[in-house]
Amino acid sequence: MTNPVLTRNTTVLRGTGATVQGIALITLLYLGFVVSAAMRLFADYEMVTRAVEMGVDAKYEPYYAFALTVTLIWLYLEILRLMGKSRSRK
Repeated sequence: MTNPVLTRNTTVLRGTGATVQGIALITLLYLGFVVSAAMRLFADYEMVTRAVEMGVDAKYEPYYAFALTVTLIWLYLEILRLMGKSRSRK
């Protein structure tokens, strides 16, 4: 008897992959990465906002800018990866 929630797709032409209610696990994983990157972006923005409110020295501005830039690039790459994976499924 197969589990309707977690099944194993073993067709030869499409490859193998676990699914959860018809959605590939790798897609759910990439979606989790996108959500994680978005949450990190909000956390970085909050960090910068608090630093401005506290009057942190201007010498720390490049560090905050770098943190925001890295997070934006990470979010962009994860969205591209998710879009590429969803396109390859069709």
